[in-house]
Amino acid sequence: MANRSPNERIAIVLKWAAAPMPSWGTAASGNYGGTSYGVLKGSEHADAAAEFITWLTTDKAGVEARLADLDSPSSALPADPEMREVAAAKFDTAYLNGQNLYALASQQVDTIVPDWTWGPNQMDVYTAIQDETAKSGFTRGIEAGQQKAESGIAERGLKLAQ
Repeated sequence: MANRSPNERIAIVLKWAAAPMPSWGTAASGNYGGTSYGVLKGSEHADAAAEFITWLTTDKAGVEARLADLDSPSSALPADPEMREVAAAKFDTAYLNGQNLYALASQQVDTIVPDWTWGPNQMDVYTAIQDETAKSGFTRGIEAGQQKAESGIAERGLKLAQ
């Protein structure tokens, strides 16, 4: 076991895997996270920066380079289905016991709800969940998050739908 990567050692002990989020009725998932690339107005090398971004996100070599030399590469799902295959070939699946995370995530793309809107105090909600979970456990953490969401909305003079 000493010759195995940290991801392989964790996978052997814990048997991790990914699965779609459960749903009742119509399958629906959220789009959490993501990466955006941009070039600032007035940048000295704007054209070169835009060309680099295009290469990084749409060229096989660019996607491979993004995943190649990192101890813990991003598992971010490329928007381009062809680039998902490239990323899947480079991604270390040991942590997930060989499971193709990109294939699973690709199956969920059509279930993303496009008009989802985060609440106005979402970061405060996350903090409340984390803080209370650390002190009192997961159930109390979720309850604290619910309370923070409701109070944050009310403090802004907004009404909660019931």
